[in-house]
Amino acid sequence: MKLRRMYLSIHALDWFDLTPGGRTVTQHEQFPGRCELGYRNDVKLKEKVYQLMRAAKEDQGIFILPVGRRTPTRDDMDPESQALIAFAEQHFGPRCVVCRYDADWNQIRQVLGECCEPFFNGLEEDRRQAMTNRGLPERELAATYQTAPEFRAWALSKAWVFDLTRQLEERGFTFDPADAEFVVWGGDWSYCSATYSIHMARAFGLAKPMKRSFDLIDRSCGPMLLQATVVEDGLSMPDHMCLYIVKTKDDQYVAQCFEGIHGIMDHPHVVVVDFPPGSVTEVDLFGEPVERRTGIDRRPGRVVMSAGCGGHTRHKATLVRAETLSLDDFRSALRNGKVVECEW
Repeated sequence: MKLRRMYLSIHALDWFDLTPGGRTVTQHEQFPGRCELGYRNDVKLKEKVYQLMRAAKEDQGIFILPVGRRTPTRDDMDPESQALIAFAEQHFGPRCVVCRYDADWNQIRQVLGECCEPFFNGLEEDRRQAMTNRGLPERELAATYQTAPEFRAWALSKAWVFDLTRQLEERGFTFDPADAEFVVWGGDWSYCSATYSIHMARAFGLAKPMKRSFDLIDRSCGPMLLQATVVEDGLSMPDHMCLYIVKTKDDQYVAQCFEGIHGIMDHPHVVVVDFPPGSVTEVDLFGEPVERRTGIDRRPGRVVMSAGCGGHTRHKATLVRAETLSLDDFRSALRNGKVVECEW
């Protein structure tokens, strides 16, 4: 049976894994209030994703990358992940597929079985293509898929896709990459839900990016996004770029561009935008100004925005805040930006 919509749950509801007392542990409180705000955001997120699962149709399926999987069994998962999987299985039946491994390469090799050798040969071919296509020096990819961050992100994405697809097909279901709709939920905005959905879209061979909805993803990577509301939720741009605009708690508009489909062998992109001089500021996840990176020229008002590939790569999404522009003018300037390939 052909499925038309697939949900991809990436490490969802991980703030529930921390008890109320544990949410103040120093390693999680990376900025004041992060733990409590992250937990509150997950409470809202849980309501939304459970409603989507409750309304599942027969031509919809779900892929789950759970939080905390360390063994092929589910005993080591946090209770919230176990509950989410049980609920998904109840409403999707055999169309609910849970990845059988996390990031343990010994476990991955065991599950791959007889497919292990061709899979890793394919990764080596991807590495060769990356050096050729992107002009990367060999040292950039000389480390193995287990130690080089960007190569590891691609290798894990490809490994997860292999297992999820194989399990789905074994149950008699498939989807057409040319027209399948993928909707992502989980965490977090700048890291796992970005890195892996972008790379997995490439590994699945999708024709269009997965839908990353701002309100379905944990945004605890920074206080500005965590307390923002969405204005534009993934506007399409050339080369599968996705544009997001949010409104901060201080009523200021902030934009980011993300890759939609990307593998390690593909050129990343920047978006060159000509704003009126002095009308925007490049900021970090705390809303603090950062030194503007032009990279092309020093023309007043010109901003070169890196299209993010996820925080597990060096390609972080530039944040630009409107200072003197209306929303319409801000949006128009961004949509008229020029998408350019870069080699690094």
